Amino acid sequence: MLVNDATRYMWVALLTTKDMAADAIKHLQAVAEKQSGKKLRTLRTDNGREFTVGEFTAYCAEEGIQRHYSTPYLP
Repeated sequence: MLVNDATRYMWVALLTTKDMAADAIKHLQAVAEKQSGKKLRTLRTDNGREFTVGEFTAYCAEEGIQRHYSTPYLP
C-alpha cells in the first residue's frame, strides 16, 4: 500500500509473494506520479529484505527517492 502523506490518498497492490514488492512499488509509483502530476520524493518502508536488497536500493538512488525506514518491532 502506498499512502500520500499530504492527502492520505492510497494505492493498493495485492501480492502473492514478498519478492513481488519491489516491482509493485515501481508500478504504483508510476501510477501515483501520473495521477498526481508530482514525483515521488520519499519512500517509507519497514526493514524487510524485499526493500533493502541492492537492486531496489539502486533503483531508488537512480530515481532520487529518499529512503526512510520504520523503527524495528513497532507497528
